[in-house]
Amino acid sequence: GKRVGKNNCVNKGDRLKKGQTLGFIEQLGTHVPVECPVAGELIKFNVEDGKPVEYSQAICEITPFFGGYTGSDRATKVVA
Repeated sequence: GKRVGKNNCVNKGDRLKKGQTLGFIEQLGTHVPVECPVAGELIKFNVEDGKPVEYSQAICEITPFFGGYTGSDRATKVVA
């Protein structure tokens, strides 16, 4: 999701860097950033913006980069 502004932090198909902010989870009025665990390409969102998430729920899926190319058969799930 987004914290401030009209645009999303990342979109499907974006190339991501390890540690890049994917979005924010609001917890009791505090916005907690969700960081990308690996470099790769965002292939799928599992949760709609503004919807509640559970602890350890997969938020999105990322295809990691391996030496300049993506491992399309291996997706990394980013969890809350």
